[in-house]
Amino acid sequence: MLKIGDLVKFKTTGWLFERAEARYCNPGVIIEDVSGVSAERYRIMWADQRVTVEHVCYLKPLTSS
Repeated sequence: MLKIGDLVKFKTTGWLFERAEARYCNPGVIIEDVSGVSAERYRIMWADQRVTVEHVCYLKPLTSS
């Protein structure tokens, strides 16, 4: 499980999201856990200061707090 403050990289192996992956300015830092009952999701602030909410399956941890 990821935690607030962890550094992450957006990563996907699905061809459908290859173009999306190129638009992320890695790394990002987790600023909020917005998980629900059925999905583990996090609010991420990326290196370009853009903020998105991502499902855990698209996040590769770089560090752990």
